[in-house]
Amino acid sequence: MRSSACQRVFAGVLLLLAVAVVAEAAEFAPVNPDFVAAQMKGAGGVEGFGYVPSPVDWSHLNGTATGKAAPPASYDLRAQGLMTSVKNQSSCGACWSFAACGTLEGWIKRNQSVTYDFSENHMKNNHGFMLSHCAGGNNQMAMAYLLRGTGPLLEAQDPYNPAISTPPPAGVLPSVYVRSAPVLTYAPNGDRSLIQNMIMEEGPMSVVMIWNDAAFNSTTNTYYYTGNGAGPNDYGHMVTLVGWDDAKNVPGAAAPGAWICKNSWTSSWGEGGYFYISYRDTKAVGEAVGYYDVVPAGTYDQIYQHDPFGMTAYAGFGGNTAWGANVFTATQDGQITAVGTYALAHNTSVQITVYGSGFSGSGFTTPLGTTSATLPYAGYHVVTLATPVPVTSGGKFTVAVRYTTPGMTSPLPLERYYAGFANATAAAGQSYLSDNGTVYEDVTLQGSGWNTANLCIKALVDLPSQTPEVGIAGSPKVEAGGSLTLRAYATNMTGTVAYKWRKNGTDIDGAVSETLTLDPVGPLDAGSYVVVVTDESKAEFTSTPFVVTVLPEGALPAAGTAGLIALAAALSTLALRRRV
Repeated sequence: MRSSACQRVFAGVLLLLAVAVVAEAAEFAPVNPDFVAAQMKGAGGVEGFGYVPSPVDWSHLNGTATGKAAPPASYDLRAQGLMTSVKNQSSCGACWSFAACGTLEGWIKRNQSVTYDFSENHMKNNHGFMLSHCAGGNNQMAMAYLLRGTGPLLEAQDPYNPAISTPPPAGVLPSVYVRSAPVLTYAPNGDRSLIQNMIMEEGPMSVVMIWNDAAFNSTTNTYYYTGNGAGPNDYGHMVTLVGWDDAKNVPGAAAPGAWICKNSWTSSWGEGGYFYISYRDTKAVGEAVGYYDVVPAGTYDQIYQHDPFGMTAYAGFGGNTAWGANVFTATQDGQITAVGTYALAHNTSVQITVYGSGFSGSGFTTPLGTTSATLPYAGYHVVTLATPVPVTSGGKFTVAVRYTTPGMTSPLPLERYYAGFANATAAAGQSYLSDNGTVYEDVTLQGSGWNTANLCIKALVDLPSQTPEVGIAGSPKVEAGGSLTLRAYATNMTGTVAYKWRKNGTDIDGAVSETLTLDPVGPLDAGSYVVVVTDESKAEFTSTPFVVTVLPEGALPAAGTAGLIALAAALSTLALRRRV
């Protein structure tokens, strides 16, 4: 008895020690020093410029990868007609939104042969961060806006206005969704081949620079800056990188060679809106981000996420492998088809497991599927699951990810609060982390600064398909000289709905609303009616024929007439339901 009791106590002590070992405290990686300096300086975007540093420091990527092949001596997306028009940010610190939209438009034009004009106005007004509409931004803010599904909208839907923050248009949905946002870095006069190969293989990139008027040569449209970015006339700026020219002479630079960049200061500035930055510039192209692998916004019906501000921090346990998990409650039946997350290093490997439960004890139960992938570049990526995983409305599910980041000891991508920048919030029971994949702890319990932190893991869900249905409500019989109203009803439609009425196979002039009224009714109004309904998908859905019979005046009994009128009134109250 005594021996058995001692054994149980000893086993319990061992278990506690084991938990203590695996539940090592996680630590945040250092914050970007440029962000700290900007916070201390109180610097925001300046009119006509607009780059504000992010808390995320990508400098650990310097020198960690090289290009796939030696690039040619020059390359220019302009010469191939693969860039969209140069725009004008005017007196507003919105350069970052122009750089991002220009990159996104360029990828689509190069890879899908479609020309888009996205709304920089919507991005600068609806990024959601604690910066006003013209106070600047960065690539991480553009990522957050695009990846959470807020945008992009089209320029025609939300035209640019640099003077005021206009409210977003009601009922307008994003046009596309970005599934890949690789992040590359470049040290002055370092290895350029990785960025160059990315431009050739994918398209333009959104890049950061420091603008100082004294560094620009308006005769040659070249730029060469040698400072540290902290001077009184230095301003953060962002442009779209479209190519390079190894032979381009830049006055003042020790050797030829320059990046080709698209600015947002009108096409009358520089070389049709473009200019050249020396390879030896000390602050240009230090961070380059692409917005690639673009799919229609309806590809995913729903996004489950706890990180509307995207990645603003990263953390780890001192090694290059760590586990993170997000718990969600399904609001509808559906199936998880993909997971989106961030890689902190090139060639990050991820193992994604979906569980059909929430947190229990020290971890998760009921694994429903596992998918592994290697992410070739740092940045955001969507991983398609090997097999879709069903979720049930009201039920909890968990998406857990094992991250392994070569040469980098802070593998976990996180969102957290930063005063004056990101008003992130978190709650217990949302995000968990682990150093061994077995014992997890709630992120909010990790200590100082963790109470607002969540993992950057998104579950992308398809909802059950709902077939649109169209019909006509009204009275099939009416007396000559009376009045008849037919009402179209449509279910499971998407976005804005349009109507077109036909009689006996011929369009009725001007009949393009939800209702069709015949008053007074004559013998020629008898016939077969249909309504054709279109929605955002541009597909046409036609009702079954509704046959109207016109009877002589007085042919319907009074009670019958009243009954038909009541039926028509009841049917006319059918609500138009749309799938959103």
